[in-house]
Parts: sequence; C-alpha cells; structure tokens
Amino acid sequence: MWNGGLAQRKLEGVRSLGIDEIHWGRDKRADNFLTVLYQIDAGCRRLLWVGPRRTQATLKKGLAALGPEVVKGLRFVCSDMWKPYLGVIAEQDSQALHVLDRFHTTMHLNQAVDQVRRGESTRLRTAGKKERLKHMRWTLLRRGSRVRGRARQKLQARLSSKLATARAWELKESLYHLWTYKSLLWARTSWIISVGELCGVD
Repeated sequence: MWNGGLAQRKLEGVRSLGIDEIHWGRDKRADNFLTVLYQIDAGCRRLLWVGPRRTQATLKKGLAALGPEVVKGLRFVCSDMWKPYLGVIAEQDSQALHVLDRFHTTMHLNQAVDQVRRGESTRLRTAGKKERLKHMRWTLLRRGSRVRGRARQKLQARLSSKLATARAWELKESLYHLWTYKSLLWARTSWIISVGELCGVD
C-alpha cells in the first residue's frame, strides 16, 4: 500500500529554511496569499510545507508541522520583512541566523536611497538652490552597471558632486559585493558597516 510522500519524507539535515509568501489570483485579499516553507541547503532544495494566508498562525502551524527538532537544528532562516513572519521567527527556540533574501535586501536598500533623494531635493528647493536630482529617481534605483548612455552621463555628474544622495547610491552599490563573500564573518562585517553608513547619510 502506498503511504504517500509526506509519510515517507525524512527531515534530517534541514539546516537552512526559506520562508516566503506567494500571491495568486487578481485580488489582494488574505485568502489570495500562501505561506511557503522550503529547504534551501546547498545539497538539497525542496518544498516542505504550504499553508493558506500569510499570518503568524499560518507560519506557526508550518513550523509545528516540521517539528521542534528541525526548528532547533536550523542554522539559517531566510525570509522577507513581513512583520507577522518576523515576530514568529524571533520567538523560535533556535540559534539560526535570520537573513533576508537578495530581492528584499535590494528593495530596502533602494527605499533608503530614495528616502535620501527625496529629503535632499526638498532641502535644495527650500534653500533656493538648483534642483540637481530632478528626474533622477529611476536612474538612481537601477543597478549602476545597467545605466548607460545619457542617463549614465547624468548619473556620473551627480556622483562627482558632494550630494548626500550620491554617497547613499555609492553605499547601495557597494553592497552588491555582499553576494560574492565566502566568509560569513566578512559578509556580516561589510553589511554592518555599509548599512550603518547608509542610515547615517543626511
């Protein structure tokens, strides 16, 4: 008799867990989201659990389905910054390092750069100075290697200035090297220093 895949599945060796939300359909209602748990270890990547909605209760149910031994044995948990997820992850009896995936890390870095740009544009206008950041938003939010032509020339002109936005952009770009590190220690050090400087840009 076939017992089903879940009955035969083994969860030993799960050290890295990915937590994500998936949207389906056209509406943004709660029922149009799923919470997904998957193993993301180098030697094994597989779907572990799927539950309806993206709530704390859903994530708690998913972690309970994996079992306390699996949760305690985790070394890394990768998720976005959806607040219900963050709260549940913080409550877990685990020594796992919580990391953000590349997509959401880049998204938050771009938000920080745009916040600096908006603030600086307002200060320049208030002081009656020349607006040097007009029509620069999308150029600043793109990765530097993908900015070409006249847009690249305008970007270089801004980067050679002493604008706070230029410094914020440079810090954002420097963090792309984060994904090339092999050492967790050096990656963590680079992240702390760069993010600290970006948050301090005025």
